[in-house]
Amino acid sequence: MIGPNESEQPAQCDYDAWKRAKIERGMTQARDRSMMIPIEQVLRELTV
Repeated sequence: MIGPNESEQPAQCDYDAWKRAKIERGMTQARDRSMMIPIEQVLRELTV
């Protein structure tokens, strides 16, 4: 018989892998500032 925590374990592993990959991509992007959108452009586009 599978307990409630055992059935959730694969989903948690998938989430943890996704979260780690997302953080690593963000850290890589932060190192290469040339790929980032300038804050002035962001503010200008968000201002209505």
